Amino acid sequence: MKLALCYFTFSKDAPLLTQSLRSVARLRNLRPDVESDVYIFDDGASPMDAPPDGVVYTQTHWNRRGNLNGVENLYAMLATYQAVAAKADYDFILKVDCDTYINDWAWLDDVDLEQTVNVGMFNTQYFAHGCLYAFTQAGLAAIAALAQRDAIHRRIASGYACEDLVFGVLASMTGMQTKRLNNHYNVLGRGRGGYQDFEWTGHEAVPRLENPDPEQMATHMSVTFKRNSHYRSPAERALDRADALTRMTAYADWVDTHQQTANRKPLTANRKPLTANSKPL
Repeated sequence: MKLALCYFTFSKDAPLLTQSLRSVARLRNLRPDVESDVYIFDDGASPMDAPPDGVVYTQTHWNRRGNLNGVENLYAMLATYQAVAAKADYDFILKVDCDTYINDWAWLDDVDLEQTVNVGMFNTQYFAHGCLYAFTQAGLAAIAALAQRDAIHRRIASGYACEDLVFGVLASMTGMQTKRLNNHYNVLGRGRGGYQDFEWTGHEAVPRLENPDPEQMATHMSVTFKRNSHYRSPAERALDRADALTRMTAYADWVDTHQQTANRKPLTANRKPLTANSKPL
């Protein structure tokens, strides 16, 4: 199994990215049957000081409208995914948020690559949530074809075009099988500890879990730490980001001390070679 992990970063999220990449490094040791390449797409309007080691780093210069929103951003991200897909025979192209710690690749153990073509983090209405979602080569090509239709382009351009929601809708429109990833933990305290219990209620503030249990967090596929704060004040965003970094670092340290194995069997999926048939828009 071969994965491409795509991070869309800017300067203030660089410390969180460091912690997320700790989880990737850990999984490379625990799951040698799962290869992963990391691609960093840094916002040229506010780039990080220096790229991490061992990644493919690119500065981008499109308008992200804050937190990866808008039609320009949507099509730029799509072209970026297609460019990554063309670089290697990746089974999945993943988008991962900087504040997301990946505990394991358990969902890969149950994926039939001949049937499942899109993978989305659970959301009550759509197939994708921004902290982590994935496409196969075939799924990405089908989404790109849909996005080039005039009627769909006009519909995307008429709204706010949040990247995760739009990609989730397009994935469902392909008619291809989509696997939902329900086993995600959100330290924000939405629902009862994870997106599997999450009901969307708008943009009101939600309380954090003051003392989240790391053992419970470790039983989930992944953990996200930062509040979705694009609608909050700059001062509140700074506090959220600092709090998330403290919690994420503490959890990563706990994992390094207590979680020595991934407790998963090596992948034995019988897969056919995949080729990238799509070109950047």
